[in-house]
Amino acid sequence: MAGSGGTGGSAGEGGTGGSAGEGGTGGSAGEGGMGGSAGEGGMGGSAGEGGTGGSAGEGGMGGSAGEGGMGGSAGEGGMGGGGGMAGISFAADIQPYFEPGLANCVGCHSGGGPKGVDLDSWAAIRAGGENGPLVVPFDSTAQKPDALLVPQLEANHHNGPDDAGFVVILSKWIDEGALNN
Repeated sequence: MAGSGGTGGSAGEGGTGGSAGEGGTGGSAGEGGMGGSAGEGGMGGSAGEGGTGGSAGEGGMGGSAGEGGMGGSAGEGGMGGGGGMAGISFAADIQPYFEPGLANCVGCHSGGGPKGVDLDSWAAIRAGGENGPLVVPFDSTAQKPDALLVPQLEANHHNGPDDAGFVVILSKWIDEGALNN
């Protein structure tokens, strides 16, 4: 810990950045770590992907965190740090792949296509098909091969210009909660 006005030490992946006293700056931490806290008027340290930004006292600024992380908090009159939100967008990254011009999945899977699988919209994807859900939010590796989108794309469908790359993006979107964003 650093004294008043000092800077707490930084930490590597999975570590915790050192704290600092009043007016100081908490140390930063690498991926999965936690940025150090700071006293009144200080700035909490930042953290990498999946980490937690450090907190700051009254009038301070909580540290930020990378993608999937949680920004640090701040005391009265301070500003909390932001967590990373650079995730996969259904509207920008998922739905366009299913449309004509790329994989054209909707050529067959529209309005209740084979096995009731409809890829026209987020609501239709979340509704599932005859065999169950197409996606299980936060679990792209769920094992129901006849029902889930990822195993079906990997095993049976090779229509798009980059199906393997799309499966990676689709899996990340599912693991992020399969949001309608």
